[in-house]
Amino acid sequence: MSKTFCNDTDMVGIGFCSCNKVDTSELIDQTSNIDYHVCNKMGSSIPTIFARMFLFSSAYTDINLLEEKKDVHGNQINLGNAHNYVADPKTQEQYKNVYHHLISEHLDMLEFLFTYGSEITVERWCFFDEKALLKTEINEYEGLGRLVQAIESEIKETPSLNGNLGIQVLLFKYKNELVGGTSPEFIVFTNPNWKEAILEHNWSSSFSPLFMDDNPRPLHERTLPFRQLLTLLAYGGKLIQVPALEKYIIDNEQQYDNEVQNWWHSIQNNHLGDAVANWINKEIKKIADPLTWKYNGIVNDVVSPIQNIPVYRQSPLQNFTTDYKIAPTTTGWNSETINGNPVKLLGEPMLIVENGIPGRKYFNQSFWSNTINIPDYAQLKNKYLSQREVPGNNATKYPIITADDLLEENIVELAYIIDNEHFFTGCEENTSFMLPVKHTYFRFFTFDDLKNNLKVEFVRDADNEVVSVNVSLIIPMQKGAPYILKRSYSYDKDARFRIIECRKGNTAFNMGIFPFFKLNNNLSNDYRFMLGETATKVKCRVGSLDKIGFVIPRDGEDGTLLVFTTRSEREALTTSFAAYKETFDYIDVTVNTGTQTASGMFFPLMKEINNNVGKDYKWYYSVDFGTSNTHIVMADSDEGIKQDCKPFSYQGESKQMVTLSLEMKNKFPAFTNDVIREFVPSEFGFTGDDNMKFPIRSVIYEKENASENIALFQERNIGFNYKREISKIFAGNSYKSDLKWNLTDQMMFTCRVQAYCSQILWMLRNHSLFNGGTEKIRVSITYPLAMSPIQLRVIKDAWRRAWGDYIDNQTSFEDSGNQFTLESVAPYKYSAVNNESMNRTDAYVNVDIGGGSTDILFYKERPNKTNKSYAYSVFFAANDIWGNGLDPLNESEKENGYVKILRKKITSDQKVKLDDYEKMASSSADVVNYLFSGECCKQMGWDSNHFADIIKQSEVGGVLVVHFAALMYYLAHVIKIDKLDTPKVINFTGMGSKYINIISPAKNQIEDIIKYIFKYVGLNDADDVKVSLERNPKEVTAIGALYMLDNRTTQISLPASKNVYCIKGEDEMDDAPTYKYAIEEECQQKTLEQTMDFLNLLGDGQFRNIIVNSGINFSLETLRDCGLTKESLLSSYITMTDAFEDYSEQDKKQKLKDAPFFWTLKDTLFKVANKIGSK
Repeated sequence: MSKTFCNDTDMVGIGFCSCNKVDTSELIDQTSNIDYHVCNKMGSSIPTIFARMFLFSSAYTDINLLEEKKDVHGNQINLGNAHNYVADPKTQEQYKNVYHHLISEHLDMLEFLFTYGSEITVERWCFFDEKALLKTEINEYEGLGRLVQAIESEIKETPSLNGNLGIQVLLFKYKNELVGGTSPEFIVFTNPNWKEAILEHNWSSSFSPLFMDDNPRPLHERTLPFRQLLTLLAYGGKLIQVPALEKYIIDNEQQYDNEVQNWWHSIQNNHLGDAVANWINKEIKKIADPLTWKYNGIVNDVVSPIQNIPVYRQSPLQNFTTDYKIAPTTTGWNSETINGNPVKLLGEPMLIVENGIPGRKYFNQSFWSNTINIPDYAQLKNKYLSQREVPGNNATKYPIITADDLLEENIVELAYIIDNEHFFTGCEENTSFMLPVKHTYFRFFTFDDLKNNLKVEFVRDADNEVVSVNVSLIIPMQKGAPYILKRSYSYDKDARFRIIECRKGNTAFNMGIFPFFKLNNNLSNDYRFMLGETATKVKCRVGSLDKIGFVIPRDGEDGTLLVFTTRSEREALTTSFAAYKETFDYIDVTVNTGTQTASGMFFPLMKEINNNVGKDYKWYYSVDFGTSNTHIVMADSDEGIKQDCKPFSYQGESKQMVTLSLEMKNKFPAFTNDVIREFVPSEFGFTGDDNMKFPIRSVIYEKENASENIALFQERNIGFNYKREISKIFAGNSYKSDLKWNLTDQMMFTCRVQAYCSQILWMLRNHSLFNGGTEKIRVSITYPLAMSPIQLRVIKDAWRRAWGDYIDNQTSFEDSGNQFTLESVAPYKYSAVNNESMNRTDAYVNVDIGGGSTDILFYKERPNKTNKSYAYSVFFAANDIWGNGLDPLNESEKENGYVKILRKKITSDQKVKLDDYEKMASSSADVVNYLFSGECCKQMGWDSNHFADIIKQSEVGGVLVVHFAALMYYLAHVIKIDKLDTPKVINFTGMGSKYINIISPAKNQIEDIIKYIFKYVGLNDADDVKVSLERNPKEVTAIGALYMLDNRTTQISLPASKNVYCIKGEDEMDDAPTYKYAIEEECQQKTLEQTMDFLNLLGDGQFRNIIVNSGINFSLETLRDCGLTKESLLSSYITMTDAFEDYSEQDKKQKLKDAPFFWTLKDTLFKVANKIGSK
């Protein structure tokens, strides 16, 4: 270390000088005073950590001195043309010295930022921050502490750093490789290893001639815009703080660069009289913009290493004229983002097409030349528009687009006709071809432009078969008429533009979208996509056209890649589902047929829906969620709930789910079936298909080994297709019933119920939005009184959660005006509203027979007194006729007694169909439900009453009589024990009540049965009892529940919940029986006594005569022979109470919520019917 800048005389060896000071301002390179051949070797021992920052200053200073023909001491010398070379004063040999290399490297760095600034990333380095981060390590490693001490000393003592410990250096990186950084001494410095990185990554051709050491280039050999920028900066006084660079630039203009000199004089003349600072700033803006960077999320901080001296990058430069520019119609087309940095295009892109555009000037005044080669698109597609160059014009950098940027190389043919009502096809006739349009088109043009300017036409042979597809796309131009891009796609394998067939064998696919609308005004969009494919590998991206940028590569920034989860797999089809929660305008599909890949786009024509302000609660809905069936009704409150009430349905413009295909059945039937099984019906209630309208079976269609994931469609969905299926299991999916009561696996029970409720509410919301309403809807949900607290909580919580997930996550279900309605109350509400002649002061009973429970409402209005309104609920309903009894071993039984009877009376062909159905059914109840369905009647070829007639004529019909009589026997005891008035009207509702019509369709005969039973129990005033058998019993409950939402309809008193147990001596009991008491022998005996009394009723001759008159086959002797015995009744009771043994002592003390009377019959009826069927 020379003592010129260090006065530490005591330092020995290598270490820290005590003065702790290096004055770099005194640093003078001695190579100017020695043999000039040594000048091509640069010293590397400048005693400062910031050596790279100071090297360039020394280089410019020395070359400037040589330009003045002076050495460092001011002596006059003759060294030649200093910007280009130096000359040996003795031999006059010319060569470039180390300073030429340094200056060239510095200018390379500035020009690199000027040219490629949009492609670099900027990172911040600050000593103060680094010191804080290294605090722990400094304490641990002494050497690191010395390094920090040395850097701190350098900053404090170096004049240009001003002792600012918070000074920052911005580091420039290109593809994660360090290029250099900002220098507070001389604007920028370079990384000495940058050239190695260029070679390692083979970037030489990309940046040439920048950073090519073998031939250092002075300023006058560089690009004109760069030279113009530096000249403006120098003459504009913007480089005063770096005088060596300023002088070098001015010397360049005056001594070396005639082109810049002429340009400089011309712009001076153009601005005579103007303030220099103003017009120079304007001229700079024509050429360049300050380079910006992001720090702490702040965008557009200017990279300014020295105060008031920013680093510049090239800005729009249009130094040539052309007739090839397109005329964009979008906004924001003129910028793109590269590595997170915004980049402006130099102007509207030029459209480059083969053989040029006839009659138009291509570049300045010249026309297209056949010698011009259009770049290969395989290379061009990997360049952003701002990085592209005009072909054939000395690599003039300017954005260009080609036909390959706008149209696909191949077009995809599908297995079906595309639904042109819901997707734009660009074709006046039916088409099976995806649109071969690329994203780039929408950077410059709108979807309306596409609809107006795209045309797809077919070329056909003599047999009218398509042989090729012609696509034309009109491109608006800045000058002259629009240009028409044309491309013809062929089946010929050697054709340049081919038709890729995705319509045969293992190459087909289809897709469904739900819901099919677009919500505006901050309404939340939520979509599900169902993909059905064979062996084709399909990738789908969705997004908004107004967010499209220039994508490199295709699967880059534009849109969102849909992530599909597989639902079912089989040889014919694999289905999968994806979710997307934003609005979208397009679906970009890429298919891999196994031998090649092709892409295309779909543009859904979705209805746009705005938030209908002032239309709160336009639509009202009620859901009668039953054990076996679910019914939904709806009403438009504007029309009046009573006047407009109808079953839930949708069609036409209100289609909730739309598939890509217009026709599927002939060419891709597998997807047609699965889309209804696993997704949502496209139309519902208007198809003329009784199986595709409400009421529907309360079933879930579920994936095999489904998890506890409650996401809709990925693993489970509502089984809308249940009634139309012969089989109940497909590709590992199967139908699951008993949603309301099956607590065997509580977690799966919860998941299934949640999925069911969620899908229903989502569809109701969609219906409201499609039909002039809002997201705000009113819903009434029915539930049975007999439900246990656990079951009721799960059901109610499922509806509440679904409301939050799909309707309103701010206001709860109940606070939004919705309600849970007792199944027993809704039918009376229906009658009270619709039957104006009804005397509401007469005692009224509604018996709602469901699948799992029967709900009874007693109602009597009392003027000027509190109305009598009581509700009762028992677990004795239709499933106790049609189900498999209580034994878990019978759960999977497919043939109970009714099915066995039927089998004996059908043909062999019908037996085969029955066998097929039973293989896939989950229980005999499913089989029975199917046998009653219209779909079965069509498949079997019999009339709608066939199965009912067989039951009625068989001895098994007597089981139906026992079931109905037991309910009426219980009702009579309810009236007697609670001292109620004998009802004038008994109304039967619920889908389970339909079996009463098998006993007798005549109301007077049903009335005779009831009257006799009532009198048998002791209700002697039963002669006036009238029966009402609703034609659509499920609908009555649903409509009544809907009326409960409307305060304008007739109001009724909500019932008090009561229990009657129907055991001998109940009216003398002080306390209600508990589960513990039910286990005891006393309760068994009292219940059995009551049941035996009921059997005595059935054996009475007068009762038999009444039943015989109804036409049903009833023989008590047969029933007893087949198991209707005291022993069987007791066994059924014990089977029911066995579960109570495992209850906790606390639970055993709870009051019973069911009538033990029915426990004796539940398993007995199954066994009796089964034995009759097996005779």
